[in-house]
Amino acid sequence: MGKRMIRSSNPSKDTSSTPSTKRKAEKSATVSERSVRRSTRLNGGEKMDEAGFQNEERKRNKQAAKKTTAAKKTTAAKKTTAAKKTTTAKKTTAKKASTKKTTPSPTPTSALPPPLPRTLETRILSTPPTLHCIGVDEAGRGPLAGPLVCAAFTCLPNHKPIQGVTDSKQLTSEDDREAVFDSITSCPDVKFCVAVIDRQTIDGLNILQATMLGMRMACNCLISDSGGERAPNVGIEGCYTYYVNNEKGGKKGKKGGGKDKKNTDKENEEKEKDDTWYALVDGNRYPSIRDNDTDEVKETPDILCPGSFVIKGDGKEYCIAAASVLAKVTRDKLMREYDEMYPEYGLGKHKGYGTKMHCEAIYKHGVLDIH
Repeated sequence: MGKRMIRSSNPSKDTSSTPSTKRKAEKSATVSERSVRRSTRLNGGEKMDEAGFQNEERKRNKQAAKKTTAAKKTTAAKKTTAAKKTTTAKKTTAKKASTKKTTPSPTPTSALPPPLPRTLETRILSTPPTLHCIGVDEAGRGPLAGPLVCAAFTCLPNHKPIQGVTDSKQLTSEDDREAVFDSITSCPDVKFCVAVIDRQTIDGLNILQATMLGMRMACNCLISDSGGERAPNVGIEGCYTYYVNNEKGGKKGKKGGGKDKKNTDKENEEKEKDDTWYALVDGNRYPSIRDNDTDEVKETPDILCPGSFVIKGDGKEYCIAAASVLAKVTRDKLMREYDEMYPEYGLGKHKGYGTKMHCEAIYKHGVLDIH
């Protein structure tokens, strides 16, 4: 029989000589030598233990942190200084610009909307004996402060429509409204009248009847070819008219005709209607006389010509739209004058309408004479 060699199930192994163990030992020795060399270099050539080495590390970290903080502070200071210089430069530039007298550039004609058609006016003028058509509108029925302004406008049959003559509410820019207003008032073949109704008259009659009164005053001013020459301003008291006749060959309004007489309605009742004129009034009623005795409205209108109302006419007919612009811009100018007198109410911004800003100003400062 052959011999069988039996191995022990738990032989003793010598692991100290394995390759992996040798590599770990060599790496540990290398790291230890590096630490010793580094600590020696940091300590001026003398060997340093592990605690000393850690202390040096902490010192270096603190110094680096201090340098970083100082650098950040320097950068922030530089940014602050630069921002201050920029702000100062901007303020100086703005101040210089404000001191210079600059003329506002007029609104380009091409930027304005096209004028409304003259459909009704053309139809009316083609029916004898009518020779003149008046457009009538108002501004200021809704505000809490300021006057009511009514305007009447007429032009020659061959008048060339002005760019931008449309409903004043569609002209959202104040500059656009001013540009159209200037074009209307300087046109050589138009004439117009503006009637201003003060707060006392509005409160005495009510806003509806005050509107009817203002429309009658403006229309009759055109028909009678007379009226006040003083442009509307806050220095004029009571109700008054402002009349301008630019028509070729036309005569100017008479001086002293600005005040509205108390017996105007009675006088106009006795006058006969002039059939050569026809009035188109914006709204849902034609101005008529109020009978104070019976508190009823008479059927006969007291405008010195026949006419009719046009619902939303300021967005349909040229002559009514022109009157709308005249009334709106005239009232806005008056409210800007009041704003200079009472700056704490902000009348130049909201034009007397019941905005939150206006109501708060009334609560804080009280009610004015124009409210």
